[in-house]
Amino acid sequence: MSLFLILAFFSVNTTESLLRAEFTLTTTLTERTTDTEVVKGNLYLLTGPVVLFQVSSPVNQLMWVRRDTTDIYYPEEHKLFRIVSRDTLPTSNSTVPQLFNLDFEHQLHATGFKVTKSENKGDTLLLHWNNPEVRASPEIVTGSIGKDFVLYRTSGRGWSLEVKLWDYRSIDGKRYPHFMRSTVTKGRFTKTEELRLAHIQMNQSLPRHLAEFVIPEDAEIKITEW
Repeated sequence: MSLFLILAFFSVNTTESLLRAEFTLTTTLTERTTDTEVVKGNLYLLTGPVVLFQVSSPVNQLMWVRRDTTDIYYPEEHKLFRIVSRDTLPTSNSTVPQLFNLDFEHQLHATGFKVTKSENKGDTLLLHWNNPEVRASPEIVTGSIGKDFVLYRTSGRGWSLEVKLWDYRSIDGKRYPHFMRSTVTKGRFTKTEELRLAHIQMNQSLPRHLAEFVIPEDAEIKITEW
């Protein structure tokens, strides 16, 4: 891909956001010690779909999240990191920003998974999924309360992932979770991410500096696969 195409790809190219919210993302890493990082800023849900995170603390950062790519730009350093995901479903490599606005059950159907069992636990409907076309397909469990999606759980050799969504609220006739937690475990290592949303607004104009933003031509670009 040419540098010109890469730079054009990162233009927001829209003046409207379907959703705007303030966010706080807390990441806790635990192995021999425990480290915690708190990131704050504004979140914009754009058409595409694209989720734009405008980070204001602890550093200035712009992050565009698409289904298969995450693009992180540091304005003060003129550096852009593009992470290309090989995973078609959430795994131990997934992050909460990637999971926000993901239609989990639609993605499962699209990748060939079928429901093999359903059960009720309290007010939660649990669905067990497997892919009959894949040998040793991992089981995936999803959970819903009414129309609210509240759980995604899966595991593989030596790792597990659990995503929970809480505090759904109706905004302009749609239901949105205000709290998400993702927990990844690999042996003795655990990563927990908590995304909290506040002051959600619908159909808001993007700030002018974001609507007209283009990655500078002299930006340093690094592309990696994950």
